Amino acid sequence: MRRYSQLLREALKNSEPDRWQAIIEEWQNQIDKEIQSRKETMEKSHDPGKLEYEIQQLQRQKERIERQKEQLTRHRKSRK
Repeated sequence: MRRYSQLLREALKNSEPDRWQAIIEEWQNQIDKEIQSRKETMEKSHDPGKLEYEIQQLQRQKERIERQKEQLTRHRKSRK
């Protein structure tokens, strides 16, 4: 997540909205992969509670990224 935050700050600082969009999409895909991986592991796990918690955390992250993406879209529209 630190890498994501750093890339985000750089993109905003340099006013690179297309780069920002690419970063968001990359992280959304990464989170989706992590969620899927945890779900597959949970089926075989002896401690599904921990994995369920991790899945919930990842889903919250995904929601935050989606909100940021929406804000970027609104910001880009308002600048035109």
